[in-house]
Amino acid sequence: MDYSVTRYQATGRFSKSFAKRVIASRAIVPALSLTLLMIFACLHIWQRNYVLALERQNGLLEDESGRLNDLIKKTSGEITELTRVSRIEPLATEKLGLQRTNAENIFTIVIEKPQVKREGIDNVLFTLQNLADHLPIVTESKAETLKIFDSNDN
Repeated sequence: MDYSVTRYQATGRFSKSFAKRVIASRAIVPALSLTLLMIFACLHIWQRNYVLALERQNGLLEDESGRLNDLIKKTSGEITELTRVSRIEPLATEKLGLQRTNAENIFTIVIEKPQVKREGIDNVLFTLQNLADHLPIVTESKAETLKIFDSNDN
């Protein structure tokens, strides 16, 4: 009887699938633990390198930003220097021959438009009238003139 039981167990072991044999072995838990530990270590190293690369890029961008801010300050200083009235007036009189004008030679043009309140249909008609006033008008004589210009281009 011992022989038949042993033979049955031997055939049963070989008939198990590979996955069942691996799960049933005692080495699976340490192997999975070691694999997970290695994956975690690799991810940690990759993440650390990625963060260092980002810090390097951030430093370069901060340096560039500082350089550009200094350039902006220098340029705005130059603009302030070049737009001073004490610098512009001598240039205008010497190089351009400009002279100061008197107050009586200065004219101010003021266009006063009447503020008419329109409501409802009057406002719509007024808007349509303004639109019609600004539309191009092609008369027969203008059309003939346009034909002449078009024929010269060809």
